[in-house]
Amino acid sequence: MTTQKINEKLGAWLIEDKSHTRNKLAEELGMTRPTLQNRLNGTSKWEWEEVVRVSQLTGCTLNELAEVDA
Repeated sequence: MTTQKINEKLGAWLIEDKSHTRNKLAEELGMTRPTLQNRLNGTSKWEWEEVVRVSQLTGCTLNELAEVDA
C-alpha cells in the first residue's frame, strides 16, 4: 500500500463533508489522533486492518489504494 495514495483518499474524505474531521477519522480508524498523524506524515506505516477500514470509509478498493503513480 502506498502512503501517498491512502493520504490522497483520506484527504478527499476529509473535505467532502464538513463533519469529517481528523478527530473523527482517528476514531473511525480506532486510533489516537497522534497515531493518525504519524500514519499521515509517513512516520509509521499503515496496518492492514487500518487500510481495510480506509477503503471502507472512502469507498475505494484496496487495489486503488495500492496503485503507485508513475
